Amino acid sequence: MIKFKVKAGDLCKALDVVSVVTPVAGDKKGGYLFVVRAGGDCTLYSQEPNHQASSKVSLEEVEGEGPFIYPVEFAGGFKHLPKSDTLSIEAGERDNHFYVKYESSSGAEAEHPTFDPKGFKPVLITDTSQESDLKFPSTILRRAIDSVKSGMPNSDESSKVKDFYNSMQLFDTSQKDWEKGDGYLFGSEGKRGSYFYCAEFKGKGLSIHSTNIPAVTGFLGRCTGVVTLRKTPNWSFLINADGQTLGWTHQALTHPKFGYYPDEPIQLRINREDLARALSYMQEAVSSTAKASKSKVDQVRVVYTAEKGTIQVVLAEKSSVKSPNVTATPETELAKTTSFAAMVKIAQMADLLVGLESHEVLLKVIISPANEKRKRDYYHFRVAEKFWLDGSGKVLPGPGEGSFECQLTKFIPSVD
Repeated sequence: MIKFKVKAGDLCKALDVVSVVTPVAGDKKGGYLFVVRAGGDCTLYSQEPNHQASSKVSLEEVEGEGPFIYPVEFAGGFKHLPKSDTLSIEAGERDNHFYVKYESSSGAEAEHPTFDPKGFKPVLITDTSQESDLKFPSTILRRAIDSVKSGMPNSDESSKVKDFYNSMQLFDTSQKDWEKGDGYLFGSEGKRGSYFYCAEFKGKGLSIHSTNIPAVTGFLGRCTGVVTLRKTPNWSFLINADGQTLGWTHQALTHPKFGYYPDEPIQLRINREDLARALSYMQEAVSSTAKASKSKVDQVRVVYTAEKGTIQVVLAEKSSVKSPNVTATPETELAKTTSFAAMVKIAQMADLLVGLESHEVLLKVIISPANEKRKRDYYHFRVAEKFWLDGSGKVLPGPGEGSFECQLTKFIPSVD
């Protein structure tokens, strides 16, 4: 039998961290593993075959030691108790059945059947710093991952692309074909893609499979300051300043090489909010048209008129629906004389603006002329923006002490 007391607020904080991984037991719902030590130390684990999260919590008046399981379906009640409550928890075996129960200082109580904890073996890592450890500012790493993941294959596309596109990659200099990408986190599905550069990322290689991204960003969202990446032969772990961890099995494939396109010959300076408003207007039209026709409608035509210096978004279907004109100031000589009309996926075009900070965006366009294999011109659209963040992820007006230099780049193709 194990008995101890714990503050409800402390327990809820620990559960909030480990809940980024949903525990399972075979094909059934699992539970959170508590490993109690007589000195008052306790570590909570949440695990499933490919992910594990852990968090320490301080206990009082401990009797006994060892592991027990708290069923996941009953853990939600703790967050509704006053944070100042003291919980008296007891776990053990009675009549060949395992149980766990608690009473709170405010009068709440519950008892639940649970599982034999012997089948739950956490993956342990050393607490000692390793020479191969990599340090990351947690808020910057999370922003980078959130910025890049939109360029990766969605669930419908994942089986149709080369396997390595299902992983995002932070390039370092460990391979010759990666050297130019040192410090860039990159995600792509082969045609569209996103880059996030941070000087703090240089020399730090990392690959994250798409199936691990929700857990990684969920964990990073609960961290402040620096996190440590520590690798074992089969697992990667993020460790924060409080000793909380998230681990995932190695399944990511590395990208064979790094590439970054040269500047496009057509560059247009556009008010970001005006363009976003025009795209939102057309997204409503696309959605309404799809519902009315009971068909998949997801494309629009982006029309740039050089003589007027405007961009307009037009519904791709046979319709008179057009967005308001948006002023587009040419920044290159070719942009002053070359008009174009390109079909794009509306959601991809709108995503180009997500994560940008400036009021104005430089929209860059390259035109690949039609040829024997392709009947129409083909277009690539790209935006790139440099900015500075502090350790909390706040945008700064420029470089300064404690700032991190970052750059976000996104590109999409036309669908002509």
